[in-house]
Amino acid sequence: MNSEKENTPMALIEHYFAIGRYTNVISLVKQRMAEDMENKELWYMLAVSHYSIGQYEEAFEPFLKAFQLGYDKGVIYYFLGSIYMATEQWQKAEESFLEALHNNPNDAYVYSAYAILMKMTGHRKKGSLLVEKALALDPNSTAVLYHYSLT
Repeated sequence: MNSEKENTPMALIEHYFAIGRYTNVISLVKQRMAEDMENKELWYMLAVSHYSIGQYEEAFEPFLKAFQLGYDKGVIYYFLGSIYMATEQWQKAEESFLEALHNNPNDAYVYSAYAILMKMTGHRKKGSLLVEKALALDPNSTAVLYHYSLT
C-alpha cells in the first residue's frame, strides 16, 4: 500500500504533464521532490513545465539538473537552444542545437528548430538546407511541417 501512495503522486504529475497543465505539474513536482530529489524525470518535467509557460529563467536550472542526472542530452540541448533562441542569445542557441544534433543526429525536430534559428538570424540558405534535412528524416511530422511553413 505504501508504494501505491508513492506512485499515485507520480501518476498524477505525469497525467497533468501529458495534458499540458504545467502550473499543476510545477507545484506537484516540488512536493514530490521532497522525497525524490534524484529523479531525472521529475527535473525534466519541472523544466519543460516552466519552459512551456514562458518561464525560461526558471526552466534553465532544472534542465541542467536533469542533464546531470542522466536525462537524454540531445533533448536537454534542444530545450536549452530553444530557451536561448527565445531570449535572443543566438550564438548559444546555435551551439546548443549543434550539441543536440551531435547527441541525436537524426532528430528531425531539432533540425527544423535550428532552421528557424537560421531564418531568424538572416541565414536563409542554411535554414532551407536544415529544413530539407528535417523533412527527409521525418516528412510526416506535424512539428517539422509547421517549422517548414515558417521558413
